[in-house]
Amino acid sequence: MSNKKPLTKRLEQAAGINRQANIIEKLHQADDRYWSVKDIAKYVGKSESTVRRKLLTDPRWPKPFQFGENAYKRWLASEVKKAVLLFRKD
Repeated sequence: MSNKKPLTKRLEQAAGINRQANIIEKLHQADDRYWSVKDIAKYVGKSESTVRRKLLTDPRWPKPFQFGENAYKRWLASEVKKAVLLFRKD
């Protein structure tokens, strides 16, 4: 009798996780450009300094690419979008 509600809740949670995984996969396939800090700031609607201070210092944030010793760091747009989705839950 009481098992029905928890099971339903678990099934709904599983369906939600599957939807999120599908969204993340579509984002990954759709956009593999490299983004600068400025691009990330525009995407999240924050200043560049806030992005540097709050996101880039977080150990869960994707690792940047750096093409050459003196080149600016860049992040794959798909990885940034995935990270932002995950950070929204925190």
